[in-house]
Amino acid sequence: MSYNKQYMPFLSFSSRGSDGNKASILFDIGSGSVGGGVLATGEHAKPLLHYRTRVPFRFQKHVEYDRLVKEMAAALLTAAEDVVKNGLRKKANGRSKDIRAEKILCFFSSPWVASHAEILRVKRRKPFTVSGNFLGALVARSEKRLAQAREGSAGEMNSLERRVIRVSLNGYETSRPYGKKARVVELALFESFLSKEAEAAAVDVFSRVFHTKEVEFHSFSLASFIAARDLFHGVRDFLLLDITAEVTEIQLVCDGVPAGSVSFPFGKNTLIRSVAGNLRTIPEEAHTLLRATLQKGGGEGKISEALSRNEERWLHEFRGALFKLGEQQAVPTTAFITVDGDVAGWFTRSLSALSWGVGPSGGIKPRVIALDEKALQGVYEVGE
Repeated sequence: MSYNKQYMPFLSFSSRGSDGNKASILFDIGSGSVGGGVLATGEHAKPLLHYRTRVPFRFQKHVEYDRLVKEMAAALLTAAEDVVKNGLRKKANGRSKDIRAEKILCFFSSPWVASHAEILRVKRRKPFTVSGNFLGALVARSEKRLAQAREGSAGEMNSLERRVIRVSLNGYETSRPYGKKARVVELALFESFLSKEAEAAAVDVFSRVFHTKEVEFHSFSLASFIAARDLFHGVRDFLLLDITAEVTEIQLVCDGVPAGSVSFPFGKNTLIRSVAGNLRTIPEEAHTLLRATLQKGGGEGKISEALSRNEERWLHEFRGALFKLGEQQAVPTTAFITVDGDVAGWFTRSLSALSWGVGPSGGIKPRVIALDEKALQGVYEVGE
């Protein structure tokens, strides 16, 4: 399982405390499981992941959104109760006292969130003074356009995040734009939206299980972007792939800022359903056989047929996503990927077989980097 997803967002959404017994409770909510963890920070030591757990949804033969919401709520409740019992209480790991949680950080992946990124640009003939009101009006106009575009779309969503990633004046990035004169102003904006049903389910669970009222909701797409940007300083252009149980989400980052995202319904459970159908068996047995086959590096017969067929399907969907992302700018050939460990090799090999971009002899093979525990090694410590 992708336990690293519980820590990676924390890199950019946490503040260090002076007391090692203070902690944040982490949750990442995907399309097929809920991860939970307890992470403490100190003034001098590395962050310590005291506890981690992951609760899968019950497998759906056919995905239905209303049922998916119920499965998510049930898994979140189980994970939250587990964190309290085994992650915070003093009896866990032989601690002398309970860990006191300061806040809850909860990160949602697709299909619970939708994101939007754009570059807002204003060019005038004469230099003008940049003010907070000017930048605020730019953002407000973007919000209005986005709200109008979302009218009538499926599912009700609440605004989740609105983050200015970068401001540039006359082509130069600045962290202090106010009061300066410029002819050209560019503002890189990231916005995300959260399903009302998912938000209500999470609020209900947290109010029943925890005493703290400080709860922050974020999108995993923004968190993973910030983490990848900060971990790999020299990489300015890349793709971010988050492959969950039911969905593949691809985020495009150009010149250090999010530039767009696309998702399509294909994930780990897609492979399990295909193997189960080929072998005419239950999903649990299909998952076991799939995992064993991938550990051996491949197989024969019906499992191999299912994998081959689904590789073609996933790559077809992926190429279509690249085409959409590449309509306005070139697609980078560096790709960071988060995916469950038991299928990580299959998706990575499939992705590495592709070529895109422009090179001396045609397409360029991608550089695929897994954002797993190995990539985060040395950034945090794991408790016994």
